[in-house]
Amino acid sequence: MNKEKAIGWIQESFYAAIFVLVITAGATIYSILSNTTEGTFRLWNDWSIIGDIAIIIVLAFFIKRKSRFAASTILIYFLISKIMLFSADLNNFRISSIITSLIIIFFFARGAYATFVYHKLERIENPDYKTPSKKGLFIGVPIIIFFIVAGWLIAVTPGTMEVMKSSEISAIIKNKLTEAEVTKKGDKIDFFYSYGISDIIEEGVVFTDEYLIYYITEEDKTKSYRLPYSNMKEIRLKEKGDYFNDTIIEINFKGSDNWIPVYLNTRLDRDMEVFNKIQSLISR
Repeated sequence: MNKEKAIGWIQESFYAAIFVLVITAGATIYSILSNTTEGTFRLWNDWSIIGDIAIIIVLAFFIKRKSRFAASTILIYFLISKIMLFSADLNNFRISSIITSLIIIFFFARGAYATFVYHKLERIENPDYKTPSKKGLFIGVPIIIFFIVAGWLIAVTPGTMEVMKSSEISAIIKNKLTEAEVTKKGDKIDFFYSYGISDIIEEGVVFTDEYLIYYITEEDKTKSYRLPYSNMKEIRLKEKGDYFNDTIIEINFKGSDNWIPVYLNTRLDRDMEVFNKIQSLISR
C-alpha cells in the first residue's frame, strides 16, 4: 500500500465517523424532542448520549489528523455501542441495521489499519518525522483495553438497564426467566426489571397480569416469590428516583403492617407507569 491509498482509507474512515455522528445526533434530537418511549428509538431518548456525540466529534477530528489511537478507538467504541444496542433491544433489531453497522465497521477497521501504514511510510520517507509521545501510549492503551473488556462483559452478560415492557423483552430473557422457574407457562408479563450486575437472574422483579414476582439467586439457586395483586392492600411512593437512583415504591399486604419495597429505574418514566398499573389493579 502506498501513502496516497492509506490517506484515502483514512479519509473514508473520517467520513464514516461523520455519518455515525449525524445519525446519532439526529436520532437523539428526534427521540428527546418527541419524548419517544416505545420501540428502538426509545434508546436514544437519553441526554447522556450527548456524551457519546462529543466523543465521536473528538475522535473524528483526530482521525482527520491521521491519529492511530483515534482510528483504533472509534472502531472499538462503535463495536461496543452496537453490542449494547443489540443486547438491549433484540426484538426490534433489523437486518438493515446490522448490514449498515457491518459496512461502517469495515471502513473503521480499514481506516485504523491505514493509519499505521501511513505512519510507517512517513517514518521511512520523512527524515523530520517525529515519533508520537509515549504519554499517548500510557494513556491510550489502558483506555482501549478498558473498552475491549467492557464490550466483552456486555456481550456475555445481557442485562437490563431500564424497566422493560413486554414487547421489549427478548426471547433470550424470557427463556432465562422460565429456565430459572421465575415465570411459568401462561404468565403474561407486563413489565420486567433486573437488579443484576453480571446476570439478569441474580435478582429482579417481574410484573404479570396477576402477580408481582420477586426473585433472587443465591449459591446458584434461584428463589422466586409470587405476590398476587389481589392480596395487596395499598401502594405508596416512598422515594422518587432520578438519573442515578432508582425509585422506591412500597406495597402493603392485607393482614400485615409491613411494607415491602420495590426498586424501579426511572428511565422513560416506566417507574410511574408500573406504579400506576399496580395502583389500578389494587383499587379495582
